[in-house]
Amino acid sequence: MKSCLVNLASFAAMLFSPSASYADSGLAAICGECAPQRIAQCGGFLESPAIDSKGSVWVSDVVGGRVLQISPEGDCKAKFLTGGHPNAAKFRSDGKLLVADWQGLLLYDPATATSQSLPLEYNDEKITDLNDLVIDRDGGVYLTAPGKSSLTNPVGRVFYRSASGEVRLIGKGLAYPNGIALSADGEAVLVSEFASKRIISLPSVTAKSPFAMAYVFALTEGGVGVDGMATDGKGRLYGANLAAGEVLVYDRRAKRLGAIGLPTGAGALTTNVAIGGGYIYVTEAEKGQVWRMKIAE
Repeated sequence: MKSCLVNLASFAAMLFSPSASYADSGLAAICGECAPQRIAQCGGFLESPAIDSKGSVWVSDVVGGRVLQISPEGDCKAKFLTGGHPNAAKFRSDGKLLVADWQGLLLYDPATATSQSLPLEYNDEKITDLNDLVIDRDGGVYLTAPGKSSLTNPVGRVFYRSASGEVRLIGKGLAYPNGIALSADGEAVLVSEFASKRIISLPSVTAKSPFAMAYVFALTEGGVGVDGMATDGKGRLYGANLAAGEVLVYDRRAKRLGAIGLPTGAGALTTNVAIGGGYIYVTEAEKGQVWRMKIAE
């Protein structure tokens, strides 16, 4: 996995460069000129910005196996070594950090600086090769498990682990399920099917609509495909378009509002997005940087 990520970074850096424009006009109501500011340069293949209850930003370094905390001054401090490849991290309501790692699902407690592996089994199979996660209102977690899937080998899966530890399969036969997010009403699970350059919508385990079904939410252009994703309180979806140096934005009805580009000179490997504290945060893996832009609303 490590060598694949390094090769991908080198390949994408040669082929793509970030957008020179900051934003499309359709985004003005969200972030004005959407001018990103770099807040840290940690190095490594950065993913998954997560905001704790104090407003502190945490990120994961997939290749280095690190979970880092960024100080207000922009210093990056390793807080947790997973022993694997941490792709995503999200804080639970109790302040503990859930980490989707290629070795499985981990839980880190910042208060005690201790970690543990959480059981994740389906039909007696231990689920590994995790990529991304999102936590629902009940404390359950949706997880993408791409494994060795690709466009020509669509064997990726999406799982749901309830707060009590019960595991369900909610999606299969996918061409590298990558980023994952929840709709604002909790009815739908949005999944980036990375290798087919599309975002799909799956019914959540709590969906109440009798018409709930799986469908294509959006098709993407440019770059390799959408990596990490996040939704805001109005149901808008933000997707980091890997190797395009941009974040695609859609409204809750899947209408594309535009693309927020990192400035000229930034890396092209936009990997993930988080929203918190009045900012949109973006991780970039070519140069190992973290960017943010102020939300206008």
